[in-house]
Amino acid sequence: MDPFVDIFLQIDSDNSNTITTSDLEHYASKNNLDMGMVSKWTALFDPQNTGEITLAMFCDVLGLQPAEVISKREILIQRAGPQLRDDIHVIFANMSMADQVLISDETRKRVNQLTSDSDIQEMAEDLKRFLDGQLGPSWQVAVVDGGYWITHTYLPGTAFQFQLGERAYLFWKITE
Repeated sequence: MDPFVDIFLQIDSDNSNTITTSDLEHYASKNNLDMGMVSKWTALFDPQNTGEITLAMFCDVLGLQPAEVISKREILIQRAGPQLRDDIHVIFANMSMADQVLISDETRKRVNQLTSDSDIQEMAEDLKRFLDGQLGPSWQVAVVDGGYWITHTYLPGTAFQFQLGERAYLFWKITE
């Protein structure tokens, strides 16, 4: 049963406990697997053809307890350590992965809360306050639309630039 569980957990990358037919197709294509896998999984785990395979149905068919599968996922996440999500495209990083994840997750959260472009300056100021509070003072934050060139001085291990959506986000810490 472990190979099935491993595949389910790999496909369910957002940890929603649900995978779709589209997710299965993407997984099969990405891993150069026979697309027949999709129809076999659908027949086994989605007999009603809803287009979704829930963890509950998956476990019911295999005689597993959902709590055991969730526990296995938590162990795998802890072993893997922090990772950037797929929507983050690193431009430059001189920073621990844990801090990159902290900054990118907080940025994503605030970007998703934006109601208009006129709120970007306030968002940048909020991100600076957040970083000053979490990682110590003197953070610099820039939000850029389009191309840019930058030369900057920063404390070692405190620079991170990435693209999220249409914008680039630049973070670095200077001496006080």
